[in-house]
Amino acid sequence: MKLLNSMLYRDRLIVEQPIRLPGLTHRLAQEAVEFMEESVMESKPFFLYLAWSHTHTFLATAKEFEGKSRHGRYGDAVEELDWGVGKILEALDRLSIENNTLVYFTSDNGGHLEEKGVNGEVDGGYNGILLGGKGHGGVDGGIRVPGIIRWPGHISQNMITDEPTSLMDFYNMVGMTTGAAQPENMTLDGENILPLLNGITNISPHKFLFHYCGDEIHAVRYRPRTGSKTYKLVYKMPDYLPGTNRCHFICGCHSALVLEKPLLFDVTSDPGEKSPLPSSYPGYSDILEAIREAVAKHKSSIVPVESQFTARNIVWRPHWQDYCNFPKCSCTDPKYA
Repeated sequence: MKLLNSMLYRDRLIVEQPIRLPGLTHRLAQEAVEFMEESVMESKPFFLYLAWSHTHTFLATAKEFEGKSRHGRYGDAVEELDWGVGKILEALDRLSIENNTLVYFTSDNGGHLEEKGVNGEVDGGYNGILLGGKGHGGVDGGIRVPGIIRWPGHISQNMITDEPTSLMDFYNMVGMTTGAAQPENMTLDGENILPLLNGITNISPHKFLFHYCGDEIHAVRYRPRTGSKTYKLVYKMPDYLPGTNRCHFICGCHSALVLEKPLLFDVTSDPGEKSPLPSSYPGYSDILEAIREAVAKHKSSIVPVESQFTARNIVWRPHWQDYCNFPKCSCTDPKYA
């Protein structure tokens, strides 16, 4: 599948097939810096979304980063990713727009515990004390990720918070920072987290977060408006291999077990989801009732749509296949020859 499923575009034109993964981080950084330079030269505001190839497997780094980390190929990839992020931040400073640019660095999922190299080395990352990993539904090892936000002069410096937020908040944050009008004809799942980042409030705007796997809710996060605790009610758990917290390759929604009784965790003091709270826990019934009401309200607000992942929608259509330099179907980006 390498020739048919590995293409690099510039705008709408394929410039490379297959992709040369070693050195791709350098090229992405270069393109990003050039884009920012052009925007500043033309006095245009810009939005740059940079989806790095690291640390998603396959872990192919440039030669100067091979063997640089004591943590194997994954560590080398992290080193190269750090270098690439540094190039972006250096450019912001050099262009004197660091105080007028919001930077948000995060990930879309936790480490893939089942991912191994050909020699059994860890290629999928590490989730520390959190339970599970990528593709495991609602367990925190797959969905709880760090976020780093930089906006000098606008948000508090050196502040750390473990209040629950969501990547969906990014939409609202961009709207607030740019002064864009929020849509009035739809319900937004995201919230404005700027007051949290500015220290105006110390509590997340999210009272509830619903953790989906596919189109099913596997868990619900509940942050009461008082106190400092965050609770999590778990409806489904991955069907792990005996004695482990992993599956054969990826757990997926289909392999989740429906629990006879949902498990309630205090993820503030038990982030590893090891000790479910007993029914004798103070306020146990009230917590469950608040979550049940929130789930019912949430489900009633959902407008059903057709799944985009039916066999009819995902089947390969050869006549739609894009390529360059037919019939060889191979080319190298001339800008980085």
